[in-house]
Amino acid sequence: MIKIALADDHDHLKKSVKLLLQEEVDLEINIEANDGEELIANLPLDIPDIILMDIRMPRMNGIQATAIVLKLYPSVKIIAFTQFDEEENIVRMNALGIKSFVLKYQPKELIKAIRIVSDGGVYMPDEVAHILSTYLNKSIKQALTNQCPVYLQEYEKQLIQAISEGKSSNEISGLIFKSPRTVEKYRQALYQKFGVKTKEEMLVLAVRWGIVS
Repeated sequence: MIKIALADDHDHLKKSVKLLLQEEVDLEINIEANDGEELIANLPLDIPDIILMDIRMPRMNGIQATAIVLKLYPSVKIIAFTQFDEEENIVRMNALGIKSFVLKYQPKELIKAIRIVSDGGVYMPDEVAHILSTYLNKSIKQALTNQCPVYLQEYEKQLIQAISEGKSSNEISGLIFKSPRTVEKYRQALYQKFGVKTKEEMLVLAVRWGIVS
């Protein structure tokens, strides 16, 4: 039996998915959650094989939840169950290591994706493959020209420069007229934009792209 967790805040959709999976003798939903927080709270009780993860959810969205789940339970396979509405979300979920994207209200595609992912494969519909291919080509071109691939606000450039000079959050708060707590939020947001986890990794890219000397 393949155990499946469903994280989505739309009750009607969850009912439809449950009815669909009930027609498959070897598939069962063992966890239902309205958001990422509820999902993570329930995982220790009965770890699923696959998670159907909506991206847009209240409290904790699918991107945040996916990062936490894969860190705590690396063997769990995640399928993004979404509307493909934002290219950035698709790119970020793919970078986290999910196994598939499935457009909502396409039951045949969902069952197909679950089967492929359960067998250890990766399933990417044509729409997603095109988005990721376009993003990859764009990233390669930007890397070749050594240009920063993300748009930075002026305060973000100031923050990166200050970090490179070894200034603390308290010192930086005085420069950009924000609280130290806000400075920390900005710092974490920059790490996400750059696709890194540490200050050192961010500064390596900042130097490469000419943001700081």
